[in-house]
Amino acid sequence: MVVTIGEETEMYVNYWNKIPINRSAQRISEFTKKGRTDRKEEKTAEQHLFQEEEGPLYGPGLAK
Repeated sequence: MVVTIGEETEMYVNYWNKIPINRSAQRISEFTKKGRTDRKEEKTAEQHLFQEEEGPLYGPGLAK
């Protein structure tokens, strides 16, 4: 059975076929963004803890 469809119908179908893919990509990017944010916060917390324990490692007047 051969079905001939018009350009408008094809564009409509293609549009609605892309929506689940776009939503999936958006969820993935939000998930990875949250992961990056969490890792950055964790690294910053470690740096603050290290600086409190060890003091500054470099800066003006420390080489004396």
